[in-house]
Amino acid sequence: MKVTVVDRLIRHNIALFQHLMRRQLEKSKRFNELLKKTYQAYVNCETGELSFKDLSKGKGALSDKQWQPILIFYSEKDGSFEVKDGEDETCFDCSRLNEKAMKIMGDTLRTMSGVCAEPPLRRKVENIVRNLIQLEIELPIADTNPIHEAWHGVDRYHAEYLLENSPIGTYLFRKGEYAIRLEEQLNEASSEPVVCITLTYRSWEDKITEKILIFRNGDWLIYDDDPDLEGECYCGINELIASQGDLLLHPLKN
Repeated sequence: MKVTVVDRLIRHNIALFQHLMRRQLEKSKRFNELLKKTYQAYVNCETGELSFKDLSKGKGALSDKQWQPILIFYSEKDGSFEVKDGEDETCFDCSRLNEKAMKIMGDTLRTMSGVCAEPPLRRKVENIVRNLIQLEIELPIADTNPIHEAWHGVDRYHAEYLLENSPIGTYLFRKGEYAIRLEEQLNEASSEPVVCITLTYRSWEDKITEKILIFRNGDWLIYDDDPDLEGECYCGINELIASQGDLLLHPLKN
């Protein structure tokens, strides 16, 4: 299933929940257990951003005034995702959230619930979980970026063939085998979903070169073998491309 989501925060919230459920599925291997659980989360009272970390302790702990604990759960009766107060499991008190935060959180839950929208007699837990985990969130056409325009579903050999006669500085994006393995490895230890993409380009040494790009928590970085991902971050893929100067000049459009 695919759904177009305009707001970046809503896309981020759903991606976080998908990541959490994938990790839970790896542990339990039982679809029905995932929707019977309640998930401890925090909502930012100013922005509506969700977090599934324990923000009350440890390095980088945040103020209680900024984040409010909540419980997210799936109501089999209504066939939708709902929230309760995270401290005493009563009805959620939304008075601390401003209007923007309420809209972001509400739209996040409505989008997730829409994936589960089935008549009661056809509502199977396995299908609901599978649809949610496999949900693909698309950007609106107006928000397309260079990755979409220069994406090629090819292997390394085919990528070299495509770039063989291209000008120096021509590049494309793909999903190489190393990027797939690295993404799986990083996601095992990360509370935030991590996406790895292969950047293949024709370098000034007149050879085909590759770098792994990593997207996490709204930022991009170039992987430098640091599992803690503490390299320089960029707020968008365009900023990352620009940082490479004349190494990346011509996207090879699909």
